[in-house]
Amino acid sequence: NNFDIVISKEVFSIGTLIASRHVKGKLMIWHELALHQRMMHHLPSKIWYNLIMACFMRNELVVPVSRPAQHFIAQYAHNVSEEIVDHPADPKVLYPCEEPEDSMIVVSQLIKRKNIDKIILSFSKFVKKEPYQHYLLHIIGDGEQRQNIEQIIIDNNLSNNVVLHGFM
Repeated sequence: NNFDIVISKEVFSIGTLIASRHVKGKLMIWHELALHQRMMHHLPSKIWYNLIMACFMRNELVVPVSRPAQHFIAQYAHNVSEEIVDHPADPKVLYPCEEPEDSMIVVSQLIKRKNIDKIILSFSKFVKKEPYQHYLLHIIGDGEQRQNIEQIIIDNNLSNNVVLHGFM
């Protein structure tokens, strides 16, 4: 009761199934897939959509990211939005540069299981080589590992190469 709405990504997800059981009527599923996953000849995907979706998530609001995703999920869900909502990245914040720059970008939560520390350490090895010392790594996101990541940047002398933008 503390939430007005819970947004989950993808129907084919244990997290979405759990949310559908605990926040009935407050779940919105942002759905991207337009085909069955190929793993094991589509079998897990087909079981999920035909059985799990039909029994537990059939009436949840599903907002597709594309027309193909809309046509696919409409076969299994009763409450599919007519409105397509593309990827939520803000084009005012993330946009192509007019002048290409030698940089890389990571968009992620800064949490342990995302292994951003390993990305930074790999990037550190990369920028120590000629002619890559001028490259930049932009990290967009925030989370519990931010202080640890800031320390890794300092310890590896990457303050001029790694930019932490935080949540955008």
